Amino acid sequence: MKTQYSDINTQALDALIQRVSEAKEHNLALTPEDCQLLIDALLTLASMQENLASNSITIHKLKKLVGMVKSSEKLRSSLAQSNAKKSKKKKKGNKSDSPSPPSSLSLYTIH
Repeated sequence: MKTQYSDINTQALDALIQRVSEAKEHNLALTPEDCQLLIDALLTLASMQENLASNSITIHKLKKLVGMVKSSEKLRSSLAQSNAKKSKKKKKGNKSDSPSPPSSLSLYTIH
């Protein structure tokens, strides 16, 4: 069994959540593609929980896993961008420090 990553954008994930909700509400079956996306998401969650429980993952790796940092980005450049954004928000008077949701998530996939 080979494990790899695939990305899903937040719009696709929102659409999947909507389809699952409708299927549940109307007692319908999911498509094989939707079932695979759910399996991939559950595998990602399980792996993340395992890594967090064993303290074998850093915050930076966790951010990469959920799509908040591109794999090619260096930690230093990511922190610099984050600090620059915070500075801009403070100048604008926006006191919200909540991060924006990632545009895509990386999911484990099994082939």
